[in-house]
Amino acid sequence: MVRKMLEKKPGIFRKVKYEYQLYDLADENLVFNKNDDGLYELHTVVPKLIFNVSMGGILSRNSMGLSISHNPNSCVGSKEQITDYCLLRWQQEQKDELYHAGWQKILSTVTGQSYGPVRDEWLQWRLKQGNWSNKNEWILDLMRSNSWDLASAAIKNSSKVPSQKARKVLTGIIQDENVRPDVRGKAMIALPETITFEAATTLVDLIDDDTPRWKKEYTYFINESYPFYDRPGIRMMREWIEKNEEIKAIKSSTLGNEALKALKKLTKKDFGKNKEAWRKWIKKHVKRTG
Repeated sequence: MVRKMLEKKPGIFRKVKYEYQLYDLADENLVFNKNDDGLYELHTVVPKLIFNVSMGGILSRNSMGLSISHNPNSCVGSKEQITDYCLLRWQQEQKDELYHAGWQKILSTVTGQSYGPVRDEWLQWRLKQGNWSNKNEWILDLMRSNSWDLASAAIKNSSKVPSQKARKVLTGIIQDENVRPDVRGKAMIALPETITFEAATTLVDLIDDDTPRWKKEYTYFINESYPFYDRPGIRMMREWIEKNEEIKAIKSSTLGNEALKALKKLTKKDFGKNKEAWRKWIKKHVKRTG
């Protein structure tokens, strides 16, 4: 915070806002166990303290604020899958040293290795261990994972991959009935903006699919088996999602609803659930490739 103030000073006619984020991963906020089925389970809750200061400006009041939020991370899978999940969730651009130290601690617990608080060092080790030639290949492979937590995290990172390659994998995920519905829904949302014939027709085929996109067991911290279920911060998060209209919409949505939303977003057209109208428009306006 002091460094930011020295770099960007307020003035009589200039108001400046500063924000400082502080992360703290205590031992009691990290759970890593092996289940009876041979898979591992990771749960972490990282409290984030946010300190805001607003200074300067002859017509403005100085102000400051303090807030705290909780960032839950959960993944079920093999040790390797959980390692990949952690590397996807670790944001290298964060500047707080405790944030990076927290992810180092998590990865050391999972892997038994220690590469310091630099994400790229861990990532290069993992790419070599998994025989991936580069980061893009790694993300594309993880998008197809049978660990739904890992697949979801990889899909969220799909925008970092060339769109043509990402679209092909995302379309395959949407088509695959063996993939968990919420993951297929996330793949629809992640489709790159330039529509292709295969992606468009895949979405059309699904617009009358009434499979629920969401189930309670997909969100760990709302289930009583969650190790931090009774924490005040987690209880507040549960109360918040019960009231949030966007979350309510997701909980009541179906794969068909998500497919229709994706179609309208990508084509800027709206033919409702009229499959024939959609197919007619797609045949006329979307070129086949390959």
